[in-house]
Amino acid sequence: MDSSPSQKFSADLAFVFLLATPVLLSLAFYFGNQESSTAPAPQLEILVRASATSLEVTNVQTSDWHELVVYINGQPPSGFKAKTKAPAPGETVSIPLLQCVDEDGLRFSPLQRAVMYVWVGGGSYNYSRYDVSR
Repeated sequence: MDSSPSQKFSADLAFVFLLATPVLLSLAFYFGNQESSTAPAPQLEILVRASATSLEVTNVQTSDWHELVVYINGQPPSGFKAKTKAPAPGETVSIPLLQCVDEDGLRFSPLQRAVMYVWVGGGSYNYSRYDVSR
């Protein structure tokens, strides 16, 4: 018993549809995610200074952001970390060095360590490395 040409065409069309759907969905997912991941996050415009007991971060840009995250002597997510409210444009926030804690819960001790560099970011901003001026 032979099937009719219309039944064969319907079966072939269903087979093509079943093969094409996952491929098209995969391509849509890949290109949809690729566009969003290629948009660069903005960089902070700040000044960073260290004293014997604190870090001072000055916002020199004209806009503000919500959260300031610093990592002392380590690239995120490593190093001694502190989170605080970000300074408004033109303002400075002071972060006590003893507030900075590493992933093991150890506090930064300015008597035992020196601040060499700081990674700063937070919110939608990329982290950038800043060599510290004293």
